[in-house]
Amino acid sequence: MDLSEVIKKLDKEQPFSRTESKGLGKRNMTFIRQLQISRKLSKEDAMKLYGDTNLKSKKAVKKLQLDTRKSIKERYPRHEQFKTPTSTEFKKPEVKTSAKREKKKRVTIKQWKKSESIKWRNFLESKKYVGTPKYIALKNGHKQYPDASLYELRHGLNSKASKTFRVNHGLEKEYTGRVKK
Repeated sequence: MDLSEVIKKLDKEQPFSRTESKGLGKRNMTFIRQLQISRKLSKEDAMKLYGDTNLKSKKAVKKLQLDTRKSIKERYPRHEQFKTPTSTEFKKPEVKTSAKREKKKRVTIKQWKKSESIKWRNFLESKKYVGTPKYIALKNGHKQYPDASLYELRHGLNSKASKTFRVNHGLEKEYTGRVKK
């Protein structure tokens, strides 16, 4: 039985009245339920304990909260809450998920390559870059390596920056594009 089931059971067996719920509020009602669970008390005893410690000091209330939280964590650990008791462990089929991942990766790479070709087109057609010193070198490099991106040709095809750029965009580390002659 996990924590939520115990709280539901207590709500059925010892419910709060309307005046109690209005006077205490959700937070205090939850704390009283936690006191009930951690110390195995009735609702009235838990309310009395909470009232007495509340009258003492804020430090006493803090200490009581920490103690109850600690005992509840020990008794009802959260990682066991999500486990289902079975004789054999269920394994997720890897074939479908890996195929979906590969398809998604191909689609994203295709979209990225399309956006890179648009960047190339804008670079080559723009009159802004025609007068720059690297324009001719980049244009010739694009003729020789048509699959290379503008970033790769600016930084060098097999430079460290280009390798990390390719890896970040899902391509192989080394340039594998075709060389046109």
